[in-house]
Amino acid sequence: MKKMIFFIFSLFIFLSCETLDNLFKPSQSTSSGSNNSKNETTIKSNQQTTSTGNSNQQKQTGTPLSTTQSSANVNRRGDPDSKNWDIVSLDTAANVDYLSNNEKDVILEMNKARADPKKYAELYIQPMLQYNWGGPFGPNSYLAPGKAVYTSTQEGKNGIQLCINDLAKRQNMPPLNPEKGLFLAARDHVNDTGPKGITGHTGNDKSTMAQRINRYGKWSGGSGENISYGYSIGRDIVVQLLIDDGVPNRGHRNNILNKNFKVAGNSIGNHTKFTYMCVINYANDYTSN
Repeated sequence: MKKMIFFIFSLFIFLSCETLDNLFKPSQSTSSGSNNSKNETTIKSNQQTTSTGNSNQQKQTGTPLSTTQSSANVNRRGDPDSKNWDIVSLDTAANVDYLSNNEKDVILEMNKARADPKKYAELYIQPMLQYNWGGPFGPNSYLAPGKAVYTSTQEGKNGIQLCINDLAKRQNMPPLNPEKGLFLAARDHVNDTGPKGITGHTGNDKSTMAQRINRYGKWSGGSGENISYGYSIGRDIVVQLLIDDGVPNRGHRNNILNKNFKVAGNSIGNHTKFTYMCVINYANDYTSN
């Protein structure tokens, strides 16, 4: 009988988000706080405060073996789940030539969540409660079906249930449309920080989110940025951001479900510490150069 060898690693979830309100003018820049702290500092503009959320930096205790394979060979383009969604209206990035298939999937998955938050939670988040929880990394870690990598969380099943409850109360909203300037800004941050293993919204080149999106166009009304680490598949990225494990103000979830945001751009790339990263930029309105 052949011996079966099972490799067990643990992947810690790490997220980072930032939002700017409409009191910021496109020509101004802001600081998202120190990337070395566990909590991003608060951005203040005149008398209004917007929270950047928590970066919740955690140590990765192993390399996620299954992620590399899934990134190279799998995306949702061939399996759009049309029985549950109006893909034609939600897949707004389908014909965009500057996004990869996985990047298009990020837009599609966010639009599904916006179109019907409750249904999205029922289809893709609620099943996580039935995963194999516990094991060598404690009660707040889980092993997803078909995976060889445990994912460690701060809030465990409770955080997932809270997300399900919240999405059940959220209103439906229009889809996001892709915007090239926001994609280029996101790609800059991936290329700048990923190879160096940097996390957070301040680039190795000291750029802020506002400076990056101003390189390629002008925004108005409001803007935001989500950063996901450790995943390269659209649905994995969006589910991770919606659950928003360990982030008290649920800033990533609120960015995705912000009814005022109309356009978005994202870029997925390599990260030397977390294997992959995805930067998503949002705006109420944006005109690319």
